[in-house]
Amino acid sequence: MYRFFDKRFYHRQRLEFDLRTFACEHIGLSKNYHNGELKRVLSPAIRELEEQGFLKPLSTEERFAQRTKGEWTVVFIREGRQASRVLEEEPELVRALTDRGINLASARAVVSKTEHPKIRDKIALFDWLSERKDARIKRSPAGFLYRSITEDFALPEDYKAAKTENSIKKVQKLVPPQSQTAQAKADAKISANRIAIDDFWNSLPRDEEDRIELELVKNAPPFLREQYVDGQQERGLLFQTVRQAMIETYVREAHLQQQERTRSYEV
Repeated sequence: MYRFFDKRFYHRQRLEFDLRTFACEHIGLSKNYHNGELKRVLSPAIRELEEQGFLKPLSTEERFAQRTKGEWTVVFIREGRQASRVLEEEPELVRALTDRGINLASARAVVSKTEHPKIRDKIALFDWLSERKDARIKRSPAGFLYRSITEDFALPEDYKAAKTENSIKKVQKLVPPQSQTAQAKADAKISANRIAIDDFWNSLPRDEEDRIELELVKNAPPFLREQYVDGQQERGLLFQTVRQAMIETYVREAHLQQQERTRSYEV
């Protein structure tokens, strides 16, 4: 009964069936039972799902209604807790998918068959589209999410552009303001200190530059290191921003140390 409901509550919160069709064809009870026996046999299982917080408790009159002589309907309403006791033992990604409308069985299947980073990418895309109330998911949000994972949709260009922009803003928050490439380009006049920094870096042998850069990446914060490694092949704007920020921070510190040593020698 739980598996049967799990698939159908994805579409709506209230379900109503012909009693005999539900009990005999969907649940598998004997067709030899009369209507009273069907209600009696179903009731313990229904009460258990009510106690688990999966079904909303209803009175017998609300649960079973007579349509015509010999024909009864049965009504089920999903409880607001949404079977939290059932879901709390599921893996984090399964819960994330069910929270976004995918039924439990499908969520389990997707998580077991798909690389987890791909699932996280599609969830992030889904959340971005949902926040924007995008028309691409308006018709069936959960259906879009499910197909985007199982059919491995390519990430749309507008989403990738927004993601890059947000990543650059995050990089700019992690590095000192004087090390931000965007800030440096915005300056109408390049300071003498900046010129000295460029001269210092350019004066280093190429193999020394490579060694220092590898060391900077190794010791960088996880976010910066991830953006550097991910963008190393294409060497796009985000990669250049991260690389320049790390190099400028290092050179500025090294240049200042050199100035301090020079002043101490003069003294």
